[in-house]
Amino acid sequence: MLTKQLRMKRNTQFTYVFKKGNAFKGKHLMLIVAPRKYKTPKVGLVVTKKIGKSVVRNHVKRLIRESIRNYIPQLSPAYDLIVVARQGVECATFEEINKTILELLRKSNALI
Repeated sequence: MLTKQLRMKRNTQFTYVFKKGNAFKGKHLMLIVAPRKYKTPKVGLVVTKKIGKSVVRNHVKRLIRESIRNYIPQLSPAYDLIVVARQGVECATFEEINKTILELLRKSNALI
């Protein structure tokens, strides 16, 4: 579970990252990274209805949150992140999602 300080909640935060951020695409996920002025990174998740019904979407979100939680100590505080689930992620295992997130974080230089 991501703590409240790490979660992106407001629509304005999402809009800022979508407008100012750079996108990095992986097999199952897309990572959008935008610069940040504050001391803690914020993480947001986007899982659209194209992925599946609510049970499937919530399962995907839990898998992504757990994977991100493992990398929180290594995240650079200079960035806001949005993880967007792409079609096909509902069939992916936790290991595949974890590997994709690590790959995207390295590509984006969001790790310390």
